[in-house]
Amino acid sequence: MAAMEHMTGDVYCVGCDLEIELNEANERIQQLEEELIEAKNKHAALVADVALYEDRGERIKRLEEAGDALCENSNPSRWDSPADAARKLTEQSNWNKAKEAK
Repeated sequence: MAAMEHMTGDVYCVGCDLEIELNEANERIQQLEEELIEAKNKHAALVADVALYEDRGERIKRLEEAGDALCENSNPSRWDSPADAARKLTEQSNWNKAKEAK
């Protein structure tokens, strides 16, 4: 009878140990799931930021192309007054400096 009680006690201890391990494993799974959700949210935010920067890059490119076209079409002509010709040359120079600074 003592052997049966001893064996039953061992089974009970093993069962308790398994339950503790299971609870720890479930807690770790919960923690990892929360970390995964957080990582997915960060990833989504980064993807949105990249898309925003790509849109900004495209907009900057279009603005630069428009500025280049305006700069080309603003060359002084022989019918411009000296003040107008100087202003156009200054504006072209300012545009080129702004493009270089970007």
